[in-house]
Amino acid sequence: MKNSFDPHFCLKSLKADFASFCAKNRPHARYPDQLRSAAIEAIAAGIKLSLMARALNVSPALLQQWQRRVLLPVPTEECPRILNVLPSNPSTAVPTGLRVSYEAGRLLLEISF
Repeated sequence: MKNSFDPHFCLKSLKADFASFCAKNRPHARYPDQLRSAAIEAIAAGIKLSLMARALNVSPALLQQWQRRVLLPVPTEECPRILNVLPSNPSTAVPTGLRVSYEAGRLLLEISF
């Protein structure tokens, strides 16, 4: 049984989709997730990264960046990033002050030592 994946058709289709997006949007617009995912899937299916980059008129570095994001997804609101600003042993630390406020649409941080 022959594999149903045709890399030439896939590449031609992706090239048309990317060209259509670029024609409808401003230069350097962010590519939608659907297009980025399709490009990454095609590379995973066997299309060479350099060939994909030339066909889609994007840099190989951009395609590699998309691949890394698939492997290491960006945290979402369900998985917030936490920054620990307290010392590991607060009883021996010098007392410090931190005041956080929101004024006129700006987040203000005041730190005193």
